[in-house]
This record gives sequence, C-alpha cells and structure tokens, in this order.
Amino acid sequence: MVSERLSGGPNTAASEIAHWRADLAIDRAVKRGRSSEAAALAARRARQAVGTAAEWSALVLPDPHVTLVARAAGELARGILVCSQVPEAVALFLDPWDGVLPQPATDFVAAEEVPTAHARRAG
Repeated sequence: MVSERLSGGPNTAASEIAHWRADLAIDRAVKRGRSSEAAALAARRARQAVGTAAEWSALVLPDPHVTLVARAAGELARGILVCSQVPEAVALFLDPWDGVLPQPATDFVAAEEVPTAHARRAG
C-alpha cells in the first residue's frame, strides 16, 4: 500500500521539487535544533522496523519495495522529530502513510498540528 503510493505518485518536476524542498526544510530544522543524532537514530529505527516487518512477512530481502518503504519511514521519522517547526514539509512525507499508521501515531502527529492528507481533503 505505501510502496504503491510512493512509486505510483506523480513524478512531475513540481512534485520532485516539492519533495526536495521538504527534505531540505527538515534537514535545516534538524540542524537548527541540534538534533542530528536523534534524527539519525529515529530514521535508523524506522528503517529497521520496516525491514523486520518484511522479514516477519517472509519477504525475500533485499526487495525494492521494502527498500522504498524503509527509506520513506526514515524520512518521516526525521520529520516527526521536528514537525512543529516544519509542519508542511512533514505533511508531504506523511501523505503516503495516510490510513496506514496506527491511531496512536496519527494522534501524535495531530498533536503536533501537522496537516495530514486526510485532514487536508476533509477541510
């Protein structure tokens, strides 16, 4: 589901630029907050969680879909760390996970006032 959204999304120049800008905004917020180590740890744990879930699902690794989702999970984890500073950037990384994340995770993000894809569509 997430892999399909990540690979099937519009690959326009505008979407690529938006993704690049969001990534840079998160990088700057991480550096400003002097939280590079915490961001790296969060990203690594998120990637490992995806890999572990894939192994438990008996997927043969390496798998390009698992790699894609693991990288996206790492990006999102870094963003969540600084989401109060760059909510629009985090929202871009959160979009593919809409409807997938468990309720406590989405509650956490909502508490940080990050506009999820669902909230933007409803509003």
